[in-house]
Amino acid sequence: MLLSMGISFDSADGLVVEYYHSTRKEIPLMKRMIVLIMVMSALTFMHKTSCVASEPQRASSKPSPAAIVADILVLRPGGLIGTILGTAGFLISLPVTWPEKKTETVGEMLVITPLHFTFDRPLGKM
Repeated sequence: MLLSMGISFDSADGLVVEYYHSTRKEIPLMKRMIVLIMVMSALTFMHKTSCVASEPQRASSKPSPAAIVADILVLRPGGLIGTILGTAGFLISLPVTWPEKKTETVGEMLVITPLHFTFDRPLGKM
């Protein structure tokens, strides 16, 4: 519960300060910024996934330890967020894609591609 303050001027009483409790929760700015950064990262990684799929893979190259750490700490969580957002986007688009019989194509693009990027890709391969 938040404590809010209202200030008004009354000609009879002069300056009046009122305190009241608000049941509405405000989201702190830092949390809003974190959510915004996560959404932007997810959108970026979803684009990165389509670029990675078009590049040829080198079978003999071994990933560096820095690439593995970056994969574990940044890319895998970003891929998971992309999978979740893609699933939500797929569900939202169902009323449009189902009558057009495009659900398989949209599901592949929004759900399956980020899912493979997150869980099927070798560790450290970008």
